[in-house]
Amino acid sequence: MITKEMIDRINWLAYKKKTLGLSETEQEEQKKLYREYLDAFRANLKAQLDAIEIVDDTETVAKETIEEVDEDGNTVVEETIEITKK
Repeated sequence: MITKEMIDRINWLAYKKKTLGLSETEQEEQKKLYREYLDAFRANLKAQLDAIEIVDDTETVAKETIEEVDEDGNTVVEETIEITKK
């Protein structure tokens, strides 16, 4: 799980690496934190993708939008028609 403290530490080490440089110990800590962060991110993304369920299996064959211009010259969408097939 990604915690606020973990993100703060990752950001601090990234800042320090750019400005002062990191010691060997800090480099190892940074690699470990990056790996934990990426693993948690991937697990979260996989869980979200696994939860997706397709509820409508219709296929859009054509889509047509009827537009008109009003008296002020603005385009007004009157109607959108979608032709689907199952």
